[in-house]
Amino acid sequence: MGVIQFPVGPLIDEDHKAALLEHKADRRRMLRGGAALGVAAAAVAGLSGFVTAQETPAPNPPGDQVGSNPHSASSGHSSPVPAGKPAWKVYDPWLKPVEAGEKNIELTATDVTTYLAKDVAYAGWGFDGTIPGPALRVRQGDKIDFKFKVDAKASTAHSVDFHSAQTPPDKNYKTVMPGQAYSWSFTPNHPGAYLYHCGTPPVLMHIGTGMYGAMIVDPKEGWSPAQELIFIQSDFYLKDA
Repeated sequence: MGVIQFPVGPLIDEDHKAALLEHKADRRRMLRGGAALGVAAAAVAGLSGFVTAQETPAPNPPGDQVGSNPHSASSGHSSPVPAGKPAWKVYDPWLKPVEAGEKNIELTATDVTTYLAKDVAYAGWGFDGTIPGPALRVRQGDKIDFKFKVDAKASTAHSVDFHSAQTPPDKNYKTVMPGQAYSWSFTPNHPGAYLYHCGTPPVLMHIGTGMYGAMIVDPKEGWSPAQELIFIQSDFYLKDA
């Protein structure tokens, strides 16, 4: 039997932990438990599983660097570079419903220039060209076939760490070089609101520049119909400390 560890982040009480691991959760308790772990914020905190791999991983990508490992080679002194003037865009906060079943999810790491407010542009890194990355929604027990790509024009290498996955980081959280791709599969076993983020060192640099997003894992029975919104708390740093 796998052991769930909470190695980083605030301590949580038994009620919050039960809300995350309970077979039949409810929306309010699930999201409150997720917030207690800092899942709604871009922080290196939350649920991390160290159990046997649920699927046989694909061959390691070139370089065989492990993301989410402080001993792996870092991306060095790379930093985001502004690229032109982006179009002003308002994002839709409504969370779309999801049905049970196998999911194919693909994310691409890119250099991103976006607006934080009108006339306030921000150069960062992101998933699928947005900061934060796209909201992902699945059901408990769904098989997730995941493909991660790094845009050929990206300024550095990246990786993806899913807090909803119970998988050895050294097997599946690989750092991928620009122009390369990596695929693997996992099954989220516990409903909850989870963080995903780039785990390539320096991790706080990659997260702080925009490489984070949310994955919502619904209970396998699903929810009753409702209007649902998703918000992700973020910090942006516009000046050097």
